[in-house]
Amino acid sequence: MKAIGSGGLTGSGLGNLQVTVPVQTSDMIFSVIGETTGFLGSGVLILLYFLLIYQMIRVTFDTKNEFYAYISTGVIMMIIFHVFENVGMNIGLLH
Repeated sequence: MKAIGSGGLTGSGLGNLQVTVPVQTSDMIFSVIGETTGFLGSGVLILLYFLLIYQMIRVTFDTKNEFYAYISTGVIMMIIFHVFENVGMNIGLLH
């Protein structure tokens, strides 16, 4: 939470990390993005996730094969769960 808070509105810049995060490349990637790009960059990332999920849902509804719809629904739910879990743990929502 300190890393995300230290990013401010526009961030500290790429490669300019001020707060040490234990594992930057796996579970805490959102905190590094929040620190380097700030609130605006984090918002853009969440918007991109939303657009990806929206497009996947549109494709799922347009498919005619029931099996493919079930598979894509499972993939969509997996992505939603991982995004929610990662972002929620980084901002303290799922503490």
